[in-house]
Amino acid sequence: MDEPRHLFVDGYNVLYAWQWLRPGRDAGAAFEAARDRLIEAVRTIRDVEGLAVTVVFDGRGSTMATDAGTSGHGVTALFAPAGKTADSVIEHLVASAPDPHACTVATADALERETVSASGGSCVSPEDLQAWCERCRLRVTRAAARRGEQTRASWGNKLPL
Repeated sequence: MDEPRHLFVDGYNVLYAWQWLRPGRDAGAAFEAARDRLIEAVRTIRDVEGLAVTVVFDGRGSTMATDAGTSGHGVTALFAPAGKTADSVIEHLVASAPDPHACTVATADALERETVSASGGSCVSPEDLQAWCERCRLRVTRAAARRGEQTRASWGNKLPL
């Protein structure tokens, strides 16, 4: 049986690459909202393609932390511990994966891309990730429209009015 594929997203790298997500200069709530929108966008990939998805952000605290708010969304959000970067966490996760070839990393960071590739993983740019999210979103929209048409066709208007 094939190992499930895993998508790792370099959180802030992608967040700043996607113009529509950039939180601007105001920190705090704007960053949290931008992180939530990023997680929601990549969740469509998980929903459509069945990939495990982990978004890794740079540090929060002295230990690795998981954002409890993402549980139930099917996307894991990790915060690198102090002294480590999201890049180094992702590189470690790919290198230690049972099958690094099943790992894809979304980042624009050239050194990270090189390290991931050397471990056997593959990389996509933030622009390619955005296009991938959009393709998955369109697939969900089309599938919902088809189901709606099928439901309307099977039920029809059978009321004797």
